[in-house]
Formats: sequence, structure tokens, C-alpha cells
Amino acid sequence: MQKKTHLNFEILPIILFNPKKAFKQLEKKATIEEGLAMTLLLSAIATGITVLSGVFYGTPPESQLFIALGLILGVFLSVAIIAVAGWLAAMIAGIIFKGKGDVKKTIALLGYSTILSIAFALLSSIAVYLGR
Repeated sequence: MQKKTHLNFEILPIILFNPKKAFKQLEKKATIEEGLAMTLLLSAIATGITVLSGVFYGTPPESQLFIALGLILGVFLSVAIIAVAGWLAAMIAGIIFKGKGDVKKTIALLGYSTILSIAFALLSSIAVYLGR
């Protein structure tokens, strides 16, 4: 029987404001599948915010298309980057810091931290708006 993946959306605000508490909770039950799914979803939302802010702030339509295509590609690359970064971080933690070196758990936690991409997209949009 296949284990059902449950994305823990309730933890996202806690990650932003109390990351130590959030990651302590996630460490016990987050899975690699959740982390990669969360990366894909949160990166897509951040991409949407970035593209929409360009539309609202008057970016020329021909530029919007290239921006959108680049950002969509970035969504899928973000999953690969999280996976590679998670593997590398787990290896470093295991070798240098004598940590567990748990690749799956590291990727799961990094995936949840992708909530920061939404925060950065919103802050960037606000900064562009205020700078006009």
C-alpha cells in the first residue's frame, strides 16, 4: 500500500516567523515527496506573483512572454536544485559536522523552506510598485 503524501500548509507561516519551532515539528514527519511537491507548488505560486506583477506594472507584452517562460522553467529547475542542494547539505552535515546525513529528511525540510520564494516575490513586487 502506497503512503499518502500530506502537505502541511499550516506550518508555512510558522516557518516564516519561528523557523526553529517549525523545522523541529517537520523533522519528525516530513517526507521527501512532501518536500519536492511543496517546492513545485510554492515555486509556481511565486512565479505567478512575479508574472502578474509584471502585467500590473506595465512590462511590455513581448517581455512578459520571455519572463513567464523563464520563470516556468525556473519552477522545474527549483525542484532539481532543492534535490541536489539537499543531498549536498546532508553529505556535508554527515561528514563535517557528524550529523545524520539524512538526504530524504534534508530535502523535505528544504522543500518546505521554499515558502521564502513567495515572500521574496511579494516583497519584490511591493518594492517595484513603491519605486515607480
